[in-house]
Amino acid sequence: MPVNHKRGTTQRFAQATARALLSGLIASVIAFAQEPVNPKPAPTFEAATIKLNSNGGGPYARLLPGRLRMTFYSVQELVAFAYGVRAEQVVGKTIADRYDIEATTDGKTPMSQIVGPMLQALLENRFSLRLHHEVRRLPVFELTIAKSGIRMPITKGECAPSAANAAPQPTPAGGESRPPVFVCDQPRTGAKGVTRTLEGRGITMTGLAESLSRTELNRTVLNRTGLTTAFDVSLKWAVDPTVPGLDDGKGGVRTQGENTETSIFIALQEQLGLKLETSQGPVDVLVIDRAERPSQN
Repeated sequence: MPVNHKRGTTQRFAQATARALLSGLIASVIAFAQEPVNPKPAPTFEAATIKLNSNGGGPYARLLPGRLRMTFYSVQELVAFAYGVRAEQVVGKTIADRYDIEATTDGKTPMSQIVGPMLQALLENRFSLRLHHEVRRLPVFELTIAKSGIRMPITKGECAPSAANAAPQPTPAGGESRPPVFVCDQPRTGAKGVTRTLEGRGITMTGLAESLSRTELNRTVLNRTGLTTAFDVSLKWAVDPTVPGLDDGKGGVRTQGENTETSIFIALQEQLGLKLETSQGPVDVLVIDRAERPSQN
């Protein structure tokens, strides 16, 4: 049987073209996945100093109109703060030192700009920082509904819209008091000794899961409740009193007898009708590819 050379040539050309297109697509995907975090120019502080800390006193951050102060932060903690993740989600190159940062800007600059793009740009500049995102399968907690059923009231809507794009509130004058204002879907946490609290209005289960991820659980919490309704949340629990570094207000070592609250696992079930189950799941991590000790101020 005669061979149709024209047809064979056409098929080989089509196959070669398809392979070339596929190779180009794969290269584009890889390039996109490896693209450094925050590659675009970001707004910068008017003035900023980064100094080595050898005195302790943190980690502690304070945001005032036109001013950001951070004390005793590691590079990993600085990156976590700037990018809105937990320190456990920052991996890669490390620097043992801890630093203090003081930065100033216009008093009307939104908080989301100060602790986001502006702090990111400062870290990238002073630490010669280079990062990239990765998704890794890691141990997680899944937030589910307990057998007892939900024990949270559906929200009455007594909360203010997100203030992320607003300027920081000025410090109250001496003797001045302000009523607490709950921001919708932004739980407010508190700590006193070994006791921890979490309160909020208009809280979605995704918002609650994200807030729980930032507690001493030190693990990503995924919302698996299937609930779309917002609730009013009030949660109180105790951390392990043997954990060092807890401020009990007495300057002494805590004992098990001081732990008058339940653990966070029991508190979630008894107070909110929710539970945490261990699992494996996708977790977004930031990989530090490059970090150097900061340049002189």
